[in-house]
Amino acid sequence: MPATSPKITASLPQPQALMKFAGCAEIHEEQAPGGNSTRQALAQIGKGDTLVAVCIDRLARSLLHLFEVVERLDNKDAFFGSLKDLIDKASL
Repeated sequence: MPATSPKITASLPQPQALMKFAGCAEIHEEQAPGGNSTRQALAQIGKGDTLVAVCIDRLARSLLHLFEVVERLDNKDAFFGSLKDLIDKASL
């Protein structure tokens, strides 16, 4: 038996729907691997913006890489949040 049933997978909300439900004003979807440090969405983040990922493993492939991304956001006075992992750096 497969680990994930097609019925269950089909009923899960798509990432875009989750982002809209969470109140994201702009949604940028990238197909780059998580280890790619030149993501366009990161380059577009400005002061006061919040980068929201559905889950951390869609953004970073290691804890070190996650820290690097968060540091880049801190340098821009921006924030980070994850819907699945319940992380909201703006409230820390």
